[in-house]
Amino acid sequence: MSDEVTAFYANLFISGHPITVSSGSLCTQRGNSVPVEFAFNWSGKGFSITAGDLEGRQYVGWDQRGFLRIQDRPEVFFLKDSKNQWVSRSYHLLHVAQVAMFASDGAAVIHFEHDRPEDVTQIYNYLIAARKIKRENIYREDNVYLVPAGNGGWVEYPADKLYSVSPAQIVLNVT
Repeated sequence: MSDEVTAFYANLFISGHPITVSSGSLCTQRGNSVPVEFAFNWSGKGFSITAGDLEGRQYVGWDQRGFLRIQDRPEVFFLKDSKNQWVSRSYHLLHVAQVAMFASDGAAVIHFEHDRPEDVTQIYNYLIAARKIKRENIYREDNVYLVPAGNGGWVEYPADKLYSVSPAQIVLNVT
């Protein structure tokens, strides 16, 4: 790749499993799943990501809980390499690179495990931009905040405490 990265295509892998799209959600699966080719397009401050070609309008974004999904508007993601350096348009990308991904609000992208990993046909990990979610509670005077536990569940988290989590290590196979 040249020194000026404005767009590139890559297959993504976590723990050796390809990231694919199922029912509009980004996930990894056991068994014979086919990796989706993602396009990364420099947007001036980070990367917008599409599933397939750049003209496709199948942007990667996130829903209210942070799950990475296909949507019709772009969101900005940031990438950090294995040396903790931000990937930007002046970054020299290798053909294979290990990165961490962050949503524009700084939420780290993690694996959110499914509760039935023994079923080889079942999706067993979704990707989620991990953040603190406010849940209104009509039975209590205070609100409850939840964070992804990483094992497919959610746990309560103090409202006044900052939440951070280590991002998943994603391998980019640049095509």
